[in-house]
Amino acid sequence: MEIFEYRELRKQLDWYAAHYPEQDRINGAMAKILVNPAMLLYLDGAGSDVEAPNENLARELMELFTLGRGNYTEADVKAAAYALAGWNVDGDSESANHNEVRYDAEQGPTHPVTFLGTSVSSASDVVNAVCDHAACAPYIAGVVHRYLA
Repeated sequence: MEIFEYRELRKQLDWYAAHYPEQDRINGAMAKILVNPAMLLYLDGAGSDVEAPNENLARELMELFTLGRGNYTEADVKAAAYALAGWNVDGDSESANHNEVRYDAEQGPTHPVTFLGTSVSSASDVVNAVCDHAACAPYIAGVVHRYLA
């Protein structure tokens, strides 16, 4: 299908809208991307602990995937990193559970933190906060537009 066959594209978009609740469209996709084994490993989120949270996943979530530069602070990066701690990926290639993602509550957040002006204490809270941010929709729309242009 060519992208300029707008009637076919419209049918697909209508189907998608009918089968996925509004809140789950971007938030659900972003939540799945965030705890994908490849993302956790590539952006150093796997094994991040609240005692020393790795900021890379948090920063890239905001800068590359949802908000763009200039729409968050360094304090937001630190808070998101804290709230995203506790995720791990089984890296044993001989294991039947190779690349299985699991959450370890002992490595995860123990209290809420302020992120983008909202209280968060989990990955889903972080996803909801970035997706609800005023810069998210225009940023994602711009990325899609540049991709299709």
